[in-house]
Amino acid sequence: MPLMRWFGASCLVFLAVQGLVVWQDILPYGHGALFDADCYTRLLKVQQLLDGGGWFDAKVTALNAPYGLDMHWTRPFDILLLVLMAPLALGGDSQALWHAGLVVSPLLGLATIAVLYRGLAGIIGGPAFLLSMVFFSLQRGIVQVFTFGRPDHHSLLLFALAAAFSLLVGVVSGRKDKVMVPLGLTATLAVWVNPEGLLLVLVCLLVLGLRAIIQGGAAARQLTAFALVMAAGILVALAVERPAAEWLMVEYDRLSAFHAAIALVTLAVAVAGERLGGPRLVAYGAAACVGAVVLRLTFPDFFHGPFASVGPWGKRMVLDKVTELQPLWPNNPVAIFNALMDLDGLPAAVLATGFLAWRARGPLRAVALVNGAGLAVFIPSAAHVLREAPSVQLFFVVPMALLVMAVFAWARQARPVAAAGAAVATLLLVAGGDVGAATIHALHWQGLRLVTERNCDYSGLKAALDADGAGPDTLVMAFPLDDVGAVAWTTGRRSSGGPYHRDEMGIGDAMTLYGDEAPDANAQGVAARRGARYVAVCRTMAVEKVSPSRLLVRLYRGRTPDWLERLDMPGGDPRVAAYRVR
Repeated sequence: MPLMRWFGASCLVFLAVQGLVVWQDILPYGHGALFDADCYTRLLKVQQLLDGGGWFDAKVTALNAPYGLDMHWTRPFDILLLVLMAPLALGGDSQALWHAGLVVSPLLGLATIAVLYRGLAGIIGGPAFLLSMVFFSLQRGIVQVFTFGRPDHHSLLLFALAAAFSLLVGVVSGRKDKVMVPLGLTATLAVWVNPEGLLLVLVCLLVLGLRAIIQGGAAARQLTAFALVMAAGILVALAVERPAAEWLMVEYDRLSAFHAAIALVTLAVAVAGERLGGPRLVAYGAAACVGAVVLRLTFPDFFHGPFASVGPWGKRMVLDKVTELQPLWPNNPVAIFNALMDLDGLPAAVLATGFLAWRARGPLRAVALVNGAGLAVFIPSAAHVLREAPSVQLFFVVPMALLVMAVFAWARQARPVAAAGAAVATLLLVAGGDVGAATIHALHWQGLRLVTERNCDYSGLKAALDADGAGPDTLVMAFPLDDVGAVAWTTGRRSSGGPYHRDEMGIGDAMTLYGDEAPDANAQGVAARRGARYVAVCRTMAVEKVSPSRLLVRLYRGRTPDWLERLDMPGGDPRVAAYRVR
């Protein structure tokens, strides 16, 4: 089979897995809804731009009404959605943005396979590439990132990481030495998309920096060229993303002067390390230490991560409650389950990567070295924050495939007993974590349930609001908070709050409205201050697990307080109830 056909087969495997997920209702899009709150908020943000909103306006007016929700998201993913919807809109599709949102992440998944193919073609062979893409298509985190109905920037970030991996393999193997411009631009894109892109930059610096220290000469010049392109790219991105009045603004969770300073310091370290005399390790080490001190003194929260500006209340009420921001440390059944599911390929990946780095030669060794750098950066970050699991899984798939191929080739020549033992050991290394996770799931959650709970359907709410004469500027206070974006998008009305760390006021008002044990006057005061005309609730299993407040208990039990009047909603989702504020 020609190598290009292996690529085509890999794409078919990926699409088959994604199609199976939709067909079997394993993820929310199988229920006709987007994946989560972020997806609806993203579409609202782009729709606002299409409706005449300002390019530099980061405030989503449809949420946290009447004040608006200040978002930390940047424009690259918005641009991608606009590009995808353009031909649909020109073809007369009245829901072009929605349809672009449905397919953007699967398309980025195919693009990720393409850049991996580009970097690995001729190095690992067609069968090994296909097997690695089978593993790629089956990793839980990767499946979720690239699923249908998830217009979320993490798919673009994972694509950039795969592109950086392929470019670095070309550099280390000596097959491509003129890739510093695309590599620097890839790093720029990653940082522009999300501050987590700095981890991609760290992988690049680890690979290029070690080469500069060990080899010097051309390798040192490559490091400097990469840093120069990235610094120039981030400065341009900053000018595109923010108005001139905000170019010196420092924000840790959104592209700002802070990230430009990191890029400029990186460039200064690269130049100093290349030009200083003496041992290269000492030169680069001293320059890096000075750069770190400068950043630490200039930006006191430098080492506190992208949420450095979030106060204690926001961390306690928002960040500590978001599942994807929790660590993978196995200290409870849920964490153990997540660790086994998301890090199941870790033993095989580390073993195979280490062996190849030690014994392989030529381009295959380059793959191992770059993969090892990725594991070194993303294993600790994934253990610290669950949302980094898809990134570390990207560095599992190639060594897992090479390990299986090597064992298979050896087993063909070995005795049957030895071959069977090797096959069992390899299976445990590759899939043992999934077996353990399934066992925990069956014991802790009383059985295996792959299908997710259906997201709330607010089409009935829209019909009720239309029938009640609610205008487009009408404010609907909605609960749970994760659904406010779905309420705003589906009904075409404004909603309140949002599950984001920049929305402490909206979250506080929601807690007062639904979660305060004080008299109804407090809840009425929130509704009056915001000018809310309606209140909507959806009863989900996630909400029922939390001890609800007095107001929610009454609403869930059908007892409407005097200041609310229940709306008639014929049809629609029976879990959804809506009330008019008197």
